[in-house]
Amino acid sequence: MSKNNQDCNTSWIYHRLFKNDTKIDIAFIGTSHTGCAINDELIEQNLDSFTHVANLAYCGGGRNLDLILLNDIIDSKSPSVLFIEIKNNNAIKHRDYGIMAPAIDLWFPVSITPDYLINLYTGGKSRLDFLRDQLFFGSKTEIDVQYDSNGKMQKKTEYMYMQPHIKKKKVIVTIDEKRDHNFMPYFKDTISEDLLLRHMNVKEEICFDDVAYLEKMCALAKSKHIKVYLLYLPPYGNYMRDVINQSSYPKIGTVIFPPDDIYSNKNYWIDGEHLNLAGANVLSKWISKKIPDLK
Repeated sequence: MSKNNQDCNTSWIYHRLFKNDTKIDIAFIGTSHTGCAINDELIEQNLDSFTHVANLAYCGGGRNLDLILLNDIIDSKSPSVLFIEIKNNNAIKHRDYGIMAPAIDLWFPVSITPDYLINLYTGGKSRLDFLRDQLFFGSKTEIDVQYDSNGKMQKKTEYMYMQPHIKKKKVIVTIDEKRDHNFMPYFKDTISEDLLLRHMNVKEEICFDDVAYLEKMCALAKSKHIKVYLLYLPPYGNYMRDVINQSSYPKIGTVIFPPDDIYSNKNYWIDGEHLNLAGANVLSKWISKKIPDLK
């Protein structure tokens, strides 16, 4: 079951793809919008027992990093269905791209952006820092913190985390030994109405710069016989179905528009950009009913 992007989900994504042998039939990728909106365990419970669902969202916008993640998903799990988040602001670049991307993608990206040289610099520096740390400090360990249903810590275990560009110790929060991560109880909070109204009055920035990357992602997935759907997850009060329909996205793939009444219910939001646990559960149940018709 997904949590609210604890540690940006980097540790959990790596563990789920490369350490956990359980297959992934349905994958969700995107920003923290997806991280907070998709309860993958609940979706599993509403489908047959042989379907495995994983929310592999990574916080922060940037389609170039989604492409890197998609390659890892295909190489390690090869799901049959993929949901890719789209929203009102879909930028190309991600702030962590230079660190996360393989060297070949740093030198030869899908499109040259103004931060091309910055990505080369941060990518090279992160690799040199890793070699330095390995030389002086050895491999880093990762801590797995487990909690019971009341949020009480149960035990800690450690295992080696060998992803070369991550230096810090990482924390994975689990609800029990069967799951890798989870929604935490304090994400049930509901944002106050005045804050939501204030958020609605802020002019929404529209950005569809990611089309070239999204086209490549969809083409790559389809070449591997993966069905692709673009899942629309807007911020509060900015449901722009007509704008999305007039964009390039419907030409790239099938756009899934969840009901507007989910997004207009203030009780389903933890802030102006992210659904809370109640909202995530309602949206996830709705998606569960849609999936059998999509597969």
